[in-house]
Amino acid sequence: MNFDNKLGLGLVFIMTLIFSSPFGQSSNIPHLCEGFVEKNDLRIPVPKDGMQKLAGGVTEVEFNEAIDLVEQVYASIFSKKGKRLKVKKLWSNDQVNAVAYTEGGFAVVEIWGGLGRHSTATPDAITLITCHEVGHHLGGSPKMTDQASGAWASVEGQSDYFATLKCLRKVFSKDIDAWSGSVDRTARAKCEDSHGVNTHDAKVCMRIAMASMASAKLSAALSGSQAPSFDSHDSSVVTKTY
Repeated sequence: MNFDNKLGLGLVFIMTLIFSSPFGQSSNIPHLCEGFVEKNDLRIPVPKDGMQKLAGGVTEVEFNEAIDLVEQVYASIFSKKGKRLKVKKLWSNDQVNAVAYTEGGFAVVEIWGGLGRHSTATPDAITLITCHEVGHHLGGSPKMTDQASGAWASVEGQSDYFATLKCLRKVFSKDIDAWSGSVDRTARAKCEDSHGVNTHDAKVCMRIAMASMASAKLSAALSGSQAPSFDSHDSSVVTKTY
Protein backbone atom coordinates (compact mmCIF):
# COMPACT_ATOMS: atom_id res chain seq x y z
CA MET A 1 0.00 0.00 0.00
CA ASN A 2 1.22 3.45 -0.82
CA PHE A 3 0.44 5.22 2.46
CA ASP A 4 1.49 8.83 2.91
CA ASN A 5 4.32 8.94 5.46
CA LYS A 6 3.44 12.45 6.62
CA LEU A 7 -0.02 11.32 7.62
CA GLY A 8 1.32 8.26 9.39
CA LEU A 9 3.75 10.42 11.34
CA GLY A 10 0.92 12.82 12.15
CA LEU A 11 -1.07 10.05 13.81
CA VAL A 12 1.98 8.97 15.75
CA PHE A 13 2.54 12.61 16.79
CA ILE A 14 -0.97 12.73 18.27
CA MET A 15 -0.45 9.48 20.12
CA THR A 16 3.06 10.12 21.39
CA LEU A 17 2.56 13.66 22.70
CA ILE A 18 -0.82 13.04 24.24
CA PHE A 19 -0.65 9.67 25.87
CA SER A 20 2.81 8.10 25.87
CA SER A 21 4.27 8.42 29.32
CA PRO A 22 7.30 7.31 31.33
CA PHE A 23 5.02 6.47 34.24
CA GLY A 24 4.03 2.81 34.26
CA GLN A 25 2.08 0.43 36.44
CA SER A 26 4.42 -1.26 38.91
CA SER A 27 4.62 -5.03 38.85
CA ASN A 28 6.74 -7.91 40.09
CA ILE A 29 6.84 -9.51 36.65
CA PRO A 30 10.43 -9.97 35.44
CA HIS A 31 11.57 -8.33 32.21
CA LEU A 32 8.59 -5.97 32.29
CA CYS A 33 7.87 -3.05 29.99
CA GLU A 34 5.68 -0.91 32.21
CA GLY A 35 2.12 0.25 31.58
CA PHE A 36 0.53 1.65 28.44
CA VAL A 37 -1.03 4.62 30.24
CA GLU A 38 0.05 6.74 33.17
CA LYS A 39 0.37 5.07 36.54
CA ASN A 40 -3.05 5.21 38.15
CA ASP A 41 -5.00 3.75 41.03
CA LEU A 42 -8.32 3.57 39.20
CA ARG A 43 -10.16 0.28 39.48
CA ILE A 44 -13.15 -0.63 37.34
CA PRO A 45 -14.53 -4.04 38.37
CA VAL A 46 -16.67 -6.29 36.23
CA PRO A 47 -20.24 -4.97 36.49
CA LYS A 48 -23.30 -7.02 37.18
CA ASP A 49 -24.82 -8.84 34.21
CA GLY A 50 -26.37 -6.53 31.66
CA MET A 51 -24.92 -3.35 33.12
CA GLN A 52 -21.74 -2.98 31.05
CA LYS A 53 -23.25 -0.89 28.24
CA LEU A 54 -24.80 1.48 30.77
CA ALA A 55 -21.36 2.03 32.30
CA GLY A 56 -19.67 2.71 28.95
CA GLY A 57 -16.59 1.11 27.51
CA VAL A 58 -16.70 -2.22 25.69
CA THR A 59 -18.28 -5.56 26.52
CA GLU A 60 -16.26 -8.68 27.30
CA VAL A 61 -17.04 -10.05 23.84
CA GLU A 62 -15.90 -6.83 22.16
CA PHE A 63 -12.80 -6.76 24.37
CA ASN A 64 -11.77 -10.28 23.41
CA GLU A 65 -12.55 -9.82 19.72
CA ALA A 66 -10.56 -6.57 19.52
CA ILE A 67 -7.49 -8.28 20.99
CA ASP A 68 -7.97 -11.40 18.85
CA LEU A 69 -7.70 -9.27 15.69
CA VAL A 70 -4.06 -8.58 16.54
CA GLU A 71 -3.19 -12.04 17.80
CA GLN A 72 -4.58 -13.68 14.67
CA VAL A 73 -2.27 -11.60 12.48
CA TYR A 74 0.85 -11.53 14.63
CA ALA A 75 1.12 -15.04 16.11
CA SER A 76 2.58 -16.33 12.84
CA ILE A 77 4.81 -13.25 12.46
CA PHE A 78 6.33 -13.87 15.89
CA SER A 79 6.82 -17.53 14.95
CA LYS A 80 8.69 -16.61 11.77
CA LYS A 81 11.00 -14.45 13.89
CA GLY A 82 11.71 -17.35 16.21
CA LYS A 83 9.57 -15.92 19.01
CA ARG A 84 6.46 -17.15 20.79
CA LEU A 85 3.61 -14.73 21.42
CA LYS A 86 1.33 -15.15 24.42
CA VAL A 87 -1.64 -12.78 24.67
CA LYS A 88 -3.52 -12.61 27.97
CA LYS A 89 -7.03 -11.14 27.82
CA LEU A 90 -7.62 -10.44 31.49
CA TRP A 91 -11.20 -9.19 31.53
CA SER A 92 -11.62 -9.88 35.24
CA ASN A 93 -8.61 -7.69 36.14
CA ASP A 94 -10.00 -4.36 37.35
CA GLN A 95 -6.83 -2.33 36.67
CA VAL A 96 -6.85 0.28 33.90
CA ASN A 97 -3.70 -0.50 31.96
CA ALA A 98 -1.85 -2.97 29.72
CA VAL A 99 1.69 -4.32 29.81
CA ALA A 100 4.27 -6.21 27.78
CA TYR A 101 7.00 -8.43 29.17
CA THR A 102 9.13 -11.49 28.46
CA GLU A 103 8.84 -14.61 30.58
CA GLY A 104 9.70 -18.27 30.12
CA GLY A 105 10.67 -17.83 26.49
CA PHE A 106 7.43 -16.05 25.59
CA ALA A 107 6.80 -12.51 24.42
CA VAL A 108 3.80 -11.69 26.61
CA VAL A 109 1.11 -9.04 26.16
CA GLU A 110 -1.47 -8.46 28.89
CA ILE A 111 -4.55 -6.31 28.39
CA TRP A 112 -6.44 -5.64 31.63
CA GLY A 113 -10.21 -5.53 31.81
CA GLY A 114 -10.44 -2.21 33.62
CA LEU A 115 -9.01 -0.59 30.51
CA GLY A 116 -11.83 -1.97 28.37
CA ARG A 117 -14.47 -0.93 30.89
CA HIS A 118 -13.34 2.70 30.99
CA SER A 119 -16.08 4.93 29.57
CA THR A 120 -13.81 6.27 26.80
CA ALA A 121 -12.73 2.84 25.51
CA THR A 122 -13.76 1.59 22.07
CA PRO A 123 -13.05 -1.78 20.42
CA ASP A 124 -10.58 -0.14 18.02
CA ALA A 125 -8.82 1.60 20.91
CA ILE A 126 -8.32 -1.82 22.53
CA THR A 127 -6.93 -3.12 19.24
CA LEU A 128 -4.54 -0.16 19.06
CA ILE A 129 -3.39 -0.72 22.64
CA THR A 130 -2.73 -4.39 21.83
CA CYS A 131 -0.73 -3.29 18.78
CA HIS A 132 1.25 -0.90 20.98
CA GLU A 133 2.16 -3.67 23.41
CA VAL A 134 3.14 -5.94 20.50
CA GLY A 135 5.26 -3.01 19.33
CA HIS A 136 7.38 -3.21 22.46
CA HIS A 137 8.41 -6.68 21.28
CA LEU A 138 8.71 -6.04 17.52
CA GLY A 139 9.03 -2.27 17.07
CA GLY A 140 12.84 -2.19 16.93
CA SER A 141 15.12 0.69 17.89
CA PRO A 142 15.32 2.92 19.81
CA LYS A 143 14.97 0.65 22.81
CA MET A 144 14.70 1.27 26.53
CA THR A 145 18.07 1.18 28.24
CA ASP A 146 17.12 1.62 31.90
CA GLN A 147 15.81 -1.86 32.54
CA ALA A 148 17.67 -4.32 34.71
CA SER A 149 16.76 -7.06 32.24
CA GLY A 150 18.46 -5.31 29.33
CA ALA A 151 17.29 -3.29 26.35
CA TRP A 152 14.70 -5.65 24.86
CA ALA A 153 11.72 -3.31 24.59
CA SER A 154 11.10 -0.58 22.04
CA VAL A 155 10.55 2.83 23.64
CA GLU A 156 7.03 4.23 23.94
CA GLY A 157 7.16 6.46 20.87
CA GLN A 158 8.58 3.67 18.72
CA SER A 159 5.82 1.35 19.92
CA ASP A 160 3.25 4.00 18.94
CA TYR A 161 4.92 4.32 15.53
CA PHE A 162 4.81 0.55 15.04
CA ALA A 163 1.19 0.38 16.20
CA THR A 164 -0.10 2.86 13.60
CA LEU A 165 2.35 2.46 10.72
CA LYS A 166 2.57 -1.34 10.78
CA CYS A 167 0.22 -3.23 13.08
CA LEU A 168 -3.11 -1.41 12.68
CA ARG A 169 -2.66 -1.22 8.92
CA LYS A 170 -2.23 -4.98 8.72
CA VAL A 171 -5.14 -5.64 11.07
CA PHE A 172 -7.63 -3.08 9.73
CA SER A 173 -6.90 -3.75 6.06
CA LYS A 174 -8.43 -7.20 6.34
CA ASP A 175 -12.04 -6.06 6.75
CA ILE A 176 -12.01 -2.31 6.13
CA ASP A 177 -14.78 -2.46 3.53
CA ALA A 178 -17.20 -3.62 6.24
CA TRP A 179 -16.20 -0.86 8.66
CA SER A 180 -18.72 1.95 9.14
CA GLY A 181 -17.47 3.86 12.17
CA SER A 182 -17.97 7.59 12.64
CA VAL A 183 -15.07 9.79 11.50
CA ASP A 184 -14.00 13.25 12.62
CA ARG A 185 -14.34 15.67 9.70
CA THR A 186 -10.75 16.92 9.95
CA ALA A 187 -9.39 13.37 10.02
CA ARG A 188 -11.59 12.48 7.04
CA ALA A 189 -10.36 15.46 5.06
CA LYS A 190 -6.70 14.70 5.75
CA CYS A 191 -7.10 11.03 4.88
CA GLU A 192 -8.98 11.77 1.68
CA ASP A 193 -6.43 14.42 0.67
CA SER A 194 -3.71 11.80 0.97
CA HIS A 195 -5.46 8.70 -0.35
CA GLY A 196 -8.49 9.80 -2.39
CA VAL A 197 -12.21 9.77 -1.67
CA ASN A 198 -13.76 6.45 -0.65
CA THR A 199 -10.61 4.42 -1.28
CA HIS A 200 -9.41 1.43 0.70
CA ASP A 201 -6.34 3.29 1.97
CA ALA A 202 -8.38 6.34 2.99
CA LYS A 203 -10.72 4.14 5.05
CA VAL A 204 -7.79 2.45 6.79
CA CYS A 205 -6.33 5.89 7.52
CA MET A 206 -9.61 7.10 9.03
CA ARG A 207 -10.03 4.03 11.20
CA ILE A 208 -6.48 4.38 12.53
CA ALA A 209 -7.08 8.07 13.22
CA MET A 210 -10.24 7.39 15.22
CA ALA A 211 -8.62 4.55 17.17
CA SER A 212 -5.76 6.91 18.01
CA MET A 213 -8.16 9.60 19.15
CA ALA A 214 -10.09 7.20 21.39
CA SER A 215 -6.85 6.06 23.00
CA ALA A 216 -5.71 9.65 23.49
CA LYS A 217 -9.02 10.54 25.13
CA LEU A 218 -8.56 7.61 27.50
CA SER A 219 -5.15 8.86 28.57
CA ALA A 220 -6.40 12.44 28.92
CA ALA A 221 -9.23 11.27 31.17
CA LEU A 222 -6.85 9.28 33.37
CA SER A 223 -4.38 12.16 33.72
CA GLY A 224 -7.02 14.86 34.16
CA SER A 225 -5.73 16.77 31.15
CA GLN A 226 -7.66 18.42 28.32
CA ALA A 227 -9.18 16.09 25.77
CA PRO A 228 -7.32 16.14 22.43
CA SER A 229 -8.68 17.47 19.15
CA PHE A 230 -7.64 17.04 15.52
CA ASP A 231 -8.16 20.79 15.09
CA SER A 232 -5.81 21.92 17.86
CA HIS A 233 -2.04 21.66 18.08
CA ASP A 234 0.34 21.39 21.01
CA SER A 235 3.08 24.03 20.71
CA SER A 236 5.18 22.52 23.50
CA VAL A 237 8.88 22.09 22.79
CA VAL A 238 10.86 19.37 24.55
CA THR A 239 14.58 18.64 24.56
CA LYS A 240 14.22 14.95 25.30
CA THR A 241 11.64 12.21 24.83
CA TYR A 242 11.15 8.99 26.78
